[in-house]
Amino acid sequence: MRSSIFFLPLVLCVRTLESAKILMSGVFGEGSHFTALVPIGKSLVNKGHNVTFLISDEYSYRARDPELSTIFEFEIFHYNDKTLNAREFFRGYEKIGIEGSNGFLQLLQMYKIGRRIQVDICESVLRDDDMMSRLASMDAIVFELPWPCSIFIKSYIERHLNATDVRMVLSSATAPVPAMFLMAGSPFNPSYQPASYTSYSSSMNFFQRITNGVYSLVLHSIMEFIFNNAYKHTVEKFDLHENLASLSTSQKHIDLFLTNCDFAVEFPFPLMPNVIAVGGLTARPAMPLDQELEDFMQSSGKHGVVVFSMGSYFASFTTYRPDIMNMILEVLSKLPQKVVMQIKDPSLYSLPENVKAMTWIPQNDLLGHPKTKVFLFHSGNNGYLEALWHGVPMVVIPIFGDHIDVTVRIVSRGLGLMIGKENVSTDYLHHQLQEVLSNPAYSITAKRLSAIFRDRPLGPADRAAFWIEHVIKHGGKYMQSPAYDLSFIQYHLIDIGVFILVVLCMLLYSIFILLRKCVGHMNGNQSKGKTD
Repeated sequence: MRSSIFFLPLVLCVRTLESAKILMSGVFGEGSHFTALVPIGKSLVNKGHNVTFLISDEYSYRARDPELSTIFEFEIFHYNDKTLNAREFFRGYEKIGIEGSNGFLQLLQMYKIGRRIQVDICESVLRDDDMMSRLASMDAIVFELPWPCSIFIKSYIERHLNATDVRMVLSSATAPVPAMFLMAGSPFNPSYQPASYTSYSSSMNFFQRITNGVYSLVLHSIMEFIFNNAYKHTVEKFDLHENLASLSTSQKHIDLFLTNCDFAVEFPFPLMPNVIAVGGLTARPAMPLDQELEDFMQSSGKHGVVVFSMGSYFASFTTYRPDIMNMILEVLSKLPQKVVMQIKDPSLYSLPENVKAMTWIPQNDLLGHPKTKVFLFHSGNNGYLEALWHGVPMVVIPIFGDHIDVTVRIVSRGLGLMIGKENVSTDYLHHQLQEVLSNPAYSITAKRLSAIFRDRPLGPADRAAFWIEHVIKHGGKYMQSPAYDLSFIQYHLIDIGVFILVVLCMLLYSIFILLRKCVGHMNGNQSKGKTD
């Protein structure tokens, strides 16, 4: 009886969970950041929860999609600035990625074009009183890393609309982002953890470790400065929690972190319990193709099919870089394989007979088809994990952002080869494609790692849904790192180091004084002996 009374308060403090209301925000509703959240949303709906997606009116077609509209509800926000909108935002990304070189400068350009629109659109959402009133009923908010407006939505509805205990879940569809792990309180060791956009693996030489350490520190400092400078006035204008305009303090409002990676192919590194690896969110068993596409696949015979896609964000690759596109088509025309290609405007090119061009392709279903031999793509993280799930080797053309990080993992694990957009040629293209097509080592490695990747008790979307349910019921404070409560000096043991240094100096000084006195005493005795 006494034990029952003892456990009663514990039972009462657990939030009951029947049908929670969950808001999901995937960067305006477009691209891989949106599609990576959809499987999580479906899993939550299957568990009996109500899921609402927050999207821009520029992508309101999502709310009319026959499949999505029957599963989810949608909140559509409006942004009235005609000079800069979400579509211009993504076009800017495309232009920088396709025309520029990968690296740090490209990253700074990305932040420059993203800063204004991200802040302005966020403030337009916060000013929509009717929408904010509806969002005040949410039990949890799941948002993608590139658009942190959801943190401000949570603060607004808690401070001004009496919302309580709104759980926050940060998700990242990209390759592992050290900045997110630092936000979660997980340690980052630059001696074996490559920083974003460095093109390093976990095996670095002396000079690479120097570069990686300095680069990671500089990158995090710049991101902290940009985030603080961008959202400081938003926090003041809408009377939000004062610590929200800083990456280093806003993480205290986040209960759970989801990262779209898997250690079957990832460079190993430590994670705090509030960080859950859910790699392969968009990967699933292949569905049957429509008859026309199936007939094309079967017509490839023993040679099989090459699948080519540059993804939703970089579909304009085919119009921005016609020189590379013509090279690719020339190389593909010489292959015995058939090719299924995603291309934004097929009418711009004279397509070889062995190429079937489509404005949209069922990518996951094509990768799961037994006739598919190689995946030629832009090295996006979702496509990478889909190809891995189905055991398909890859040839990649990294364009932008985390593409170079994904490429390093593909090449270092023996899953495929890279084609650099800066030094591309028909001979180079043909060699890389032919090597992966003809060398069975790539296919064997892909199938071996696929078996490891798929050997999990829960699929990634179901695993993510489980942990979202968990933090809605229990919160995530108990999983938070103690690093949250430590200053920079305390976390890096600088105070301990200084203390040890001071004690050591005092000890050495004491020894020095003692030795000097001993020497003086000995010299005094010798002088006295001579006098006697």
